[in-house]
Amino acid sequence: MSEELKLGELIHELPKSKRMAKDARDNGKYPFFVCSGTAKRSDYDDYTEEAIVLSTGGSAYAHYCNTKFSASGDTWVLATEKSKLDTRFAYYFLEHKKKSIQEEGFQGSGLKHLRKDFIREMDIVLPPLPEQKKIAEILSGIDKSIRSLRLKKEKVKFAKCATSLHIFNSPKDSEQAATQVSDLQSLASIPISYGVLVPDNATRDEGVPMIKIQDINQGNIQADKLSYISRTLHDKYAKTELKTGDLLISLIGSIGIMARVPDALQGGNVSRQFAVIRTSSPGISDYLHCFLDSAVAQDKISFLSQGNAQKALNLDSLRGLEVPLKSNAEMDRVVRICQALDLTIESISKQIDKAEKIRTSFASDLLSGRKRVSV
Repeated sequence: MSEELKLGELIHELPKSKRMAKDARDNGKYPFFVCSGTAKRSDYDDYTEEAIVLSTGGSAYAHYCNTKFSASGDTWVLATEKSKLDTRFAYYFLEHKKKSIQEEGFQGSGLKHLRKDFIREMDIVLPPLPEQKKIAEILSGIDKSIRSLRLKKEKVKFAKCATSLHIFNSPKDSEQAATQVSDLQSLASIPISYGVLVPDNATRDEGVPMIKIQDINQGNIQADKLSYISRTLHDKYAKTELKTGDLLISLIGSIGIMARVPDALQGGNVSRQFAVIRTSSPGISDYLHCFLDSAVAQDKISFLSQGNAQKALNLDSLRGLEVPLKSNAEMDRVVRICQALDLTIESISKQIDKAEKIRTSFASDLLSGRKRVSV
């Protein structure tokens, strides 16, 4: 039988820490929680009991810890009445409510701060304690799988980085060495240009799709989120009208983000944030995609970028970027290696997305009491 109580009836706060965020140490012995989504390390063990740590400033972050740990003074350290509320269950409840805590529980005109009474007044559905523990165990298992997949993805990304360094930074006397070097513009079939400076608004039925930097996710264009511009404005920027296979690279803010134009977006356009690179050869286009997305090229692009508050890469610097060329056979081999690694990363990313959706669905059903688990 479940019951519904106020969370404040089931939690109590532990003594406020006197530590500061600067007390973090890279190789510290204990977890150290600050107002961040990532735990740091320190040499202090101010807390020894199982607890939940909430950030109180900026964003709604929640952490669970069942080992010795410390926390900065701008966090809120909570323990539960363990005879009624399992601590991990409470953590998953708060973590699942993160969006509403952020939107309704934080207040202030500048840096927003957590309103603690909002947490205390939250309604929580309590199944019997053994069932709480079982639910926490299920969600913890899913989290473990997600962490494992993320680690696997990072290892593949590291392998891709190391491979690109080996391929594009090879000594002159090696088999992988470039046979010649060309500037990027010389490999393009049209002048490399950026897109629409000041967009207008148009409906999907009457307008032309325009790609913005926020429409790119892990190299893929999210076509369902695109903005649209009028055909009149599109015609003024005919030089960046898109064709299938065009390469896009961001020039402002998050510089160097890459994407390739799919068939469905032929005839579209891009915002000022992007430069359009078109070649006359699919093979060269594939090779350029591999090179521009590599750690070697990204480092060069970062070095060439200018600005303090918001960095930008100007067109002349991009057009003049040196590209190491190889024999056709070697460039084909490079493309096969890069694409295989990219496909592996994409596959793992899909597995992570699927696991996160399962976790969200399970959390919603189990923490609300809509579904029960047998113990």
